[in-house]
Amino acid sequence: MKGHEGCGSLPPWTSPTMSGESATGSAIIGLLGQCEEELKAIEAAVDVESVVAAMRGREERAEIQEMACIALLRRTHNDDGNRTRAGTAGAVEAVTTAMRVHVGSIGLQEAACCALVHLTRNDAENRIRAGTAGAVEAVAAAMRAHAGSAGVQKAACCALRNMAANDAENRTRAGTAGAVEAVAAAMRAHVESAGVQEAACGALGDLTFNDAENRARAGTAGAVEAAAAAMRAHADGAGVQVAACRALINLIFNDAENTTRAGTAGAVEAVAAAMRAHAGSAGVQEAACRALRNLTTNDAKNTTRAGTAGAVEAVVAAMRAHAGSTGVQEAACWTLTNLTTNDAKNRTRAGTAGAVEAVMAAMRAHASGAGVQVAACRALRNLTTNDAENRTRAGTAGAVEAVAAAMRTHAGSADVQQAACRALRILIINDAENRTRVGTAGAVEAVAAAMRTHAGNTDVQEAACSALRNLTINNAENRIRTGTAGAVEAVVVAMRTHASDASVQARACGALRNLTKGGAEAEENRTRAGDAGAVEATVAAMLAHAADKGLQERACGVLRNLTTSSVQNESRAFNAGAIEAVVTAMSVHVNCALVQETASIAIRNLTGGNVKYTARAAISGAVEALVEAMRRHTESPGVQSSACVALYFLIEDNAENKARALHEGAKRLAEAALKAHPSNRRVVHEARDLLTQIE
Repeated sequence: MKGHEGCGSLPPWTSPTMSGESATGSAIIGLLGQCEEELKAIEAAVDVESVVAAMRGREERAEIQEMACIALLRRTHNDDGNRTRAGTAGAVEAVTTAMRVHVGSIGLQEAACCALVHLTRNDAENRIRAGTAGAVEAVAAAMRAHAGSAGVQKAACCALRNMAANDAENRTRAGTAGAVEAVAAAMRAHVESAGVQEAACGALGDLTFNDAENRARAGTAGAVEAAAAAMRAHADGAGVQVAACRALINLIFNDAENTTRAGTAGAVEAVAAAMRAHAGSAGVQEAACRALRNLTTNDAKNTTRAGTAGAVEAVVAAMRAHAGSTGVQEAACWTLTNLTTNDAKNRTRAGTAGAVEAVMAAMRAHASGAGVQVAACRALRNLTTNDAENRTRAGTAGAVEAVAAAMRTHAGSADVQQAACRALRILIINDAENRTRVGTAGAVEAVAAAMRTHAGNTDVQEAACSALRNLTINNAENRIRTGTAGAVEAVVVAMRTHASDASVQARACGALRNLTKGGAEAEENRTRAGDAGAVEATVAAMLAHAADKGLQERACGVLRNLTTSSVQNESRAFNAGAIEAVVTAMSVHVNCALVQETASIAIRNLTGGNVKYTARAAISGAVEALVEAMRRHTESPGVQSSACVALYFLIEDNAENKARALHEGAKRLAEAALKAHPSNRRVVHEARDLLTQIE
C-alpha cells in the first residue's frame, strides 16, 4: 500500500508569492512583520536540519512553528532524501510537539498535518517515529478541535492515511484515539467538499485495512453511510469515486454488519452508477469491481440489488472497455463470480450481456497472468453452473480450450490448476460437445499432469478427481485418454496420499468408478487400476470413512467395476477385505437405497461363484444384509433386482446360505417384489430366478 498522494501537491498558502486573499496567508504576512528575522531564517534555510533546529527552543511561538512546518513540507515534497534527513533530525517529533502545544491554531494544525503527510509518505521509519511521538493522537485531536475547517480536515485525513498505511500499530493508535469517528464526522460536516470526501475515504480505507476493531468503529460511526453519500454527492468526481470504492472494500471485508449497512445505504447502486459515469476510467472500474465483489460476498440481498442496479452489465462493459488492463480484468472476473453465485437471474443477465465471451477474451489477452486465469476460471464455473445456455456459449467461445491452455501455461500454480479443474467439471455437465472439446483440447492430459505436479495439494486433487469423473461420463474416448495420460494411477496416488481426507476419497472413488466403467474400452483402465492398487485404496477409504454415505456408494461402484471379469482383481479384493467393507456399508447405511443397490451388485461381483469368496460373504453377514435391503426398500426396483441377483449366486449350490436366506424371509420378499414391480422386466426376471433357486 503506497502513501497517499491526494495531498501531494503543495497547498496554495505555502507559496512565497501568495496573495493577500488567503486568510492564512494574511496571518503569515502579519507574523513576518513581528518576527521578520527568525521567519526569514526559516524561509531561507537550505536544509531540513536547520528548519528542525529553528523549531527547538521556540515551541511556544506558534508563528515560528507554523512557518517551520510549511518549510518542512516544501522541502520533503517529492524528495526522499530530505524526507529521510528530516526524520533523522527529529522533524516528526518537532511537528507533533507543535501540534500539542498549539491545538487552537488552525493555520499551524493544517500546516503540521500537511508536513506529516509528506514526512510519512512511503517512509516506514518516519511512520514509526510518528506513532511513537504521538502524531496519530495529535492529528485526531486537531480534527476534533477544528471540525469546521475543511482545510484541517482534509490535511488530517491525508496524514492519517499515510501514518496508517502498512502500519498496524498506528492503525490501533488511531482507533483508540477516536480517529475513525473523527473522519466520519468530517465527512458529514463537509459533504460539499470533494477534497475532504476523497481524503476521508482514503483514510478510512487504510484505517480499516486488516483491522476488525476499526471496521466495527467505522460502522458504528456511520462511515459506511458517509462513503455512500460521498459517491452520490460527487458523482462526477472520479477521485472521490475511486477513494470511496476503496474505502468500502475495507469497511465491509469480513464484516457482515457493515455489508448490510452498505446495502441499506445504497452503496451497491452508487458503485454501479460510478461504473456507468466513469466508463473510461480504468481506476474507477477496477475499484468499483473490487467493491462490488466484497459487497456481494455471502450477501444474497446485495447480490440481488446489484443485479437490479445493472451491475452485471456494468462489469461486462468494463471488461470490454479496458481489455488491456490486468487489474480491471481480474477484479471484474472475481465480481462476476460473486454476482452469479446462487443467482439464476444474474447468470442470465451475465450471459445476455456477453460475460462469458468477455471472460474468454480476458483469458486469451492475459494468458501469462495467473491471477486473471484463476479469477476467470472461477467466473466461468459460476456462470455455467445450472445454466445450459451459458455452457453452450462457453463452448462456442472457446472456454474449454482456454482453460486447458491456462493449465499448461501455469502448470506450477496450484491455484490455477484447482480453479481450472473446477471450471472444467461444470463446463461439461450434461454437455456432450464440451466433453468432446475437452478431449481434443488436451484437458484430460492437463488434469492428469496437475495431479502429478501437485500431489500433496488436497484442493487440487479433489478438484481434479471431480473433473475426471465428469470428463468420462458417456465418453469412451476420454476414458481411453485418461488411461494413456496416467490419470488412473494419479487418482490412486491421491487416495494413498490423502487417506484421511473424506472429500478427496469420495471424489477419487467417483473418478475411478467412471474411469473403469464400460465394456472392452475400459478393460485396460481396470487393469491399470488393479495394478496401481486401486482395490486396496478403495477398501481403505471405506474403512476410514464408514459414515460417509456418498463415499461408500461410489466405492462400492468402484469395486463392482474392478471385479467385472477380472479374476486378479477379485483376488485382490478378497485379500483386502472388500467383502467385509461392502457388507459394513450396507449395515451402516441401511436406509440409503443407492448404497444398497450398488453394494448388492458389488457383492455379486466380489463373490463371483467362488466357493471361498461366497463363504467369506456368508460369515460377514452378506445374506442378512441383502435380505434387509429388500425389506427396507420395497419401492426401489434397483435394490430389489440387484439384491435378488446377489442372493441367487450366494445360495447357488450352498445349502447353508440358502437356509439363512429362507430364515431371513428372502422367499417372501422375492414374491413381494414380483407383486410390487410387475412391469419391471429386470425385477421380474431376477426375482423369479431367486425363487427358483431358493425353493
